[in-house]
Amino acid sequence: MKLAALLVALTTILPAFEAHWIFSVISVNSGARSNAWQYVRKLGPGPPPYSDPDPLVRGWPHQDVFSDEIRCGRGAFASAKTTEILLLQAGDEVSFFPQPNYEGDFDGRENVSAHVLEPLRTRGKARVVATNEVLGH
Repeated sequence: MKLAALLVALTTILPAFEAHWIFSVISVNSGARSNAWQYVRKLGPGPPPYSDPDPLVRGWPHQDVFSDEIRCGRGAFASAKTTEILLLQAGDEVSFFPQPNYEGDFDGRENVSAHVLEPLRTRGKARVVATNEVLGH
């Protein structure tokens, strides 16, 4: 009976947790954080169900593995021209800050404050490799 009660409780609260993160803020060498979406392509609402007002429905992943959006993110092509390029040097430490997948804490510029969660950092330093080739789109 206790196990059944525990299972009911878990199935009630587990949908509130998601395994997907959106990283919209970057910091280099523990410096100032960038603005949200300054160096990362902003995700768009996408087609239904991704444009659903319910954030839990909107967060479901893409199913079309042949879509360009599976690689760059939902609606990322629309913001590609306005996304800035972050210049790095070999050995720079890059920190990525996640934002929640739900509405809240807006700053009036469609950005979500990154103070909700602590920064997630790579183990050690991120390696930056110089190349003449432009990656992505």
